Amino acid sequence: MDKRLINAVAGSGKTQLIINQLSLNSRILIITYTQANQASLKKRVQSKYGYFPSNIHIFGYWEFLYNFCIVPFTTVPAKGIIFDSNIIREIDKKRFWSTNPVYKGYFISKYLSKALLNTSKINYKARIEKYFDSLYIDEVQDFSSDDLDWIMSLSKLNIPVTFVGDFYQKTYSTSQRGNKGKGIFKKKENWINLFKKYGFIVDNQKLIKSRRCSKTVCNFIMQELGIEIHSYTGEESKVEFIDNVNKVKEIMIDDNIVKLFYNNAKNFKCNSMNWGESKGLTFENVCVVLNKRTYDLFNRKELAKLAPTTKAKFYVACTRSKHNLYFIDQNSISKFKKY
Repeated sequence: MDKRLINAVAGSGKTQLIINQLSLNSRILIITYTQANQASLKKRVQSKYGYFPSNIHIFGYWEFLYNFCIVPFTTVPAKGIIFDSNIIREIDKKRFWSTNPVYKGYFISKYLSKALLNTSKINYKARIEKYFDSLYIDEVQDFSSDDLDWIMSLSKLNIPVTFVGDFYQKTYSTSQRGNKGKGIFKKKENWINLFKKYGFIVDNQKLIKSRRCSKTVCNFIMQELGIEIHSYTGEESKVEFIDNVNKVKEIMIDDNIVKLFYNNAKNFKCNSMNWGESKGLTFENVCVVLNKRTYDLFNRKELAKLAPTTKAKFYVACTRSKHNLYFIDQNSISKFKKY
């Protein structure tokens, strides 16, 4: 059965590709990591058909592991999943030698995938094949550590499997366990080669053009970040740094221009959000607010040296705009702080 990874650029229509392949004549499973993307997928399926078809099932990742793979087979009372990192840290101190996913009837999120991989009592692959004819995973770049191993195990399924994502938009990680799998994300080639190792056909061309971003924005990203992305429309737009006091003020009070901050966007009096939180969204015009480290690298034209996670969030922020992309120094807008 066909196993395929489609590596796509920002705004190229990753999710739409999945929606286009949906059918009322087969049982379809879609898995994604974030709740926001799960809600977006459901909304788009509803929009396509005018109702939500009973043959299409969209799961959040943890929801799928817990409700579909584990609960039907568990012999202990299942009370839910523990996600709180502080609680998990305390549990680890007491049971550091164990990867048993159950603690007082609760399942520990970061151990679920490893437990499934290490047990022969739960044949999750056979269960998936029994209930579904094809499987899709959206935003596949978010899966890491043991969770990445688990989705790789799906290469053994006897149904078509399609993974869709953008290596450079890895702003989240499903879970982490020490240094497990760290080297995979050091560069794109490592990540791609992992999928090839498991027999996936890797498509780097189908979604290489962004339907959202202008040619000017795409050129900026290629030149400054070293990320290949092309514009589907070829539209020209503005990409400029604003340091004129009056123009900075105009941008800050213009709610039609969304201001994207590295963090703590809520502390400023403007239409804003953080870089990472903007993933999956589209705006007409965007102003990226540069924190000190990014501002320094921006001036030196060395943005490619940003730490991987920061670089991913910056890339996400820059690719939210359909038209103009502005940059301002965060130090120049202190008077817009709420407190």
